[in-house]
Amino acid sequence: MAWQARGGGRGEILLLLHPVGEEPGGGLCPALADRWAGCSAFSGLIYEIGPLFFYFHGYKGGLPTLLYKADSWTKISSVIFVDSPPGTGFSYATRAQGLNSSDAIVVHQLYTFIQKWFDDHPQFFSNPLYIYFCGIIIPTLTMEIAKGKESSDERHLNLKGYIAGNPLTDTTHDDNSKFPFLHSLGIIDDELYEVARKNCKGDYMTPPNSQCANSVQAIRDCIRDVNDLHILEPRCEEDGISLVSDNSASSHDRRTKLLESAVSSICRNATYVLSKIWANDEAVRESLGIHKGTVTTWERCNHDLLYKKQIVSSVEYHLSLITQGYRGLVYSGDHDSVVSLIGTQGWLRSLNLSITHGWRPWYVNSQVVGYFCKMPSLPWGPP
Repeated sequence: MAWQARGGGRGEILLLLHPVGEEPGGGLCPALADRWAGCSAFSGLIYEIGPLFFYFHGYKGGLPTLLYKADSWTKISSVIFVDSPPGTGFSYATRAQGLNSSDAIVVHQLYTFIQKWFDDHPQFFSNPLYIYFCGIIIPTLTMEIAKGKESSDERHLNLKGYIAGNPLTDTTHDDNSKFPFLHSLGIIDDELYEVARKNCKGDYMTPPNSQCANSVQAIRDCIRDVNDLHILEPRCEEDGISLVSDNSASSHDRRTKLLESAVSSICRNATYVLSKIWANDEAVRESLGIHKGTVTTWERCNHDLLYKKQIVSSVEYHLSLITQGYRGLVYSGDHDSVVSLIGTQGWLRSLNLSITHGWRPWYVNSQVVGYFCKMPSLPWGPP
């Protein structure tokens, strides 16, 4: 499905959406793209919270097979996965200006999209609405929806809150928490870290003096080959495309390279290559209703977007939403050094909220799977 709107001099803007679990009885959770601007929401649908996955080890060439995944958020909620901003996934603009994007433009486009979507699907009006995932954009967008509820907007969306996973929130807290986080896990040794801490005084991203700069460089040299997104996993090529793009080899040989390579056995992103094969299949494009000539080649992530980052911190939006009574769920993986739990803890503490439930484990099948604490309207913890 696609949503289309006119953007004045920006031409027509089309955002591709993948609604899953379209039953009016459950909650509605627009999952707005991936954590990184330019990554298709299809990645979230297949590789994260959606009900489908690619049958990687059974791949024999041709169109990859999609299988059902039982552990999906769509079992309890209707989820909309949106490719945003234009230029992401199959979304596009009819004029070049439409591909120039920014935080403010994206928030406006997504708010307009949500309004139009509910106009077309009024049976969902009564559903509790939660906005999910992108750290900077999500609380900002949620605030816009909250403002709309207080205005003369007749839609009266049943906004309940938002969900933020490993959310990029505040550059001061998030960026400068990387070294303390890696030190806490034993990746940076005590002596090296203490010298950096003393010289930098917490500002590792913009070193205030040469001693700090030297310490930061020494640490970066030490951690350069660590997988930032999961420090226990190997650092791998993004998609492994080269393994299957060698035209000099037969399809069987290319498949063998893919499945027998070190990438396939130890890298979770090995299956990303299948999404590119699948999404660029002509039959798939036709079934999705993709307009011919709009997107020549689908990429899981577009790293060439013309995107202006404007919001340095979204902490004030979190605080405003919470004080207005909206619910928030913030969760952090405990091996992600890009947006580490230490940084998330830092900005959460800056809200000066009382703790209603202290730090404690939570269980699945009698096993500890994470820890959480609860503030007014805001539970948080690493899964």
